[in-house]
Amino acid sequence: MYRFIIVSGYRLFLEFIINYFRVRDVFFVMPVQMSIQHRPGRC
Repeated sequence: MYRFIIVSGYRLFLEFIINYFRVRDVFFVMPVQMSIQHRPGRC
């Protein structure tokens, strides 16, 4: 029972990290790509 609690907490922690990186990519990578697309002279 104790091991089950540890595993479930670990899975929740992993899902939280994955969701955090997804949200971070959406909020940080998307504006950067948009700004790069709006500047055609820069590589």
